[in-house]
Amino acid sequence: MRITVGMLAATLALLIALPGPGLADDNHPRKYGVEFQIGGGYSMMQDVNDFIPHTRMTGITPTDEINIGAQFGVGILYRHLDDFGWQFGYNRFAFLTNYRIGTYFTSDESWAEQSLTGGELYAMPTWYKGFSFGEMFFGVGPAIYFANMDRSIDLVIDPGSHLTDGGFSDAKGKALGLTGVLGLELDLSEMMGLALEVGGRNAVVGTLKYTDQAGVEQIVYLDPYLAGVNPSASYPKLTVDYSGFFAKATLRAYFQPSGTWRHPKH
Repeated sequence: MRITVGMLAATLALLIALPGPGLADDNHPRKYGVEFQIGGGYSMMQDVNDFIPHTRMTGITPTDEINIGAQFGVGILYRHLDDFGWQFGYNRFAFLTNYRIGTYFTSDESWAEQSLTGGELYAMPTWYKGFSFGEMFFGVGPAIYFANMDRSIDLVIDPGSHLTDGGFSDAKGKALGLTGVLGLELDLSEMMGLALEVGGRNAVVGTLKYTDQAGVEQIVYLDPYLAGVNPSASYPKLTVDYSGFFAKATLRAYFQPSGTWRHPKH
């Protein structure tokens, strides 16, 4: 992730150094706006996909894993300098598949499933470089990440005996992370733009907690079977790693009291 952010920063420096026509004479172009985002990407999710519901399932490869997902969001754009501004927004994550592992110890299947949703709330300082066709921009900043997980388990180790311990619903966690984008915005009209962006994020939700049927708050462990055998021992927690890469398209709408604010007269 550090290499990715470094490459994005180097690219931005080159863009700023290059001369560009078009928006150079504008007075603070695109001052205020809103945006609607859609995209997708790849997240690491190592702990989520390494989950083993029982020691007898060690070494079994999951049939489905959580990695590729879509993101949908809205944002606010604020520009107070020719080449600098802010992006504030929220993205909702929706993964295309759920984690699933299954095998047969008896005639009945033993399986476990995990579903995950989440999102990010970000504030991103952004630098711009104008060209005749639009603008290149680079942004990087902090974000708060949220995760919600559900888990279902049905283990049939002995014929006719179903073990469902370890399942839960609505386990939640949050953490602070970092996100960055490199994009190109194309002018669609006087007050509209289309931004195409690639980016990366570094974010790990380190702890998930849920309330069990007895009303007691529980932590989600990476190996719940061992945690149940010896509760007094210290075991690693299951983390949700959103770190990875993404691409998105953003439709931007701008507003200002004057209808000619994007192309002022001289």
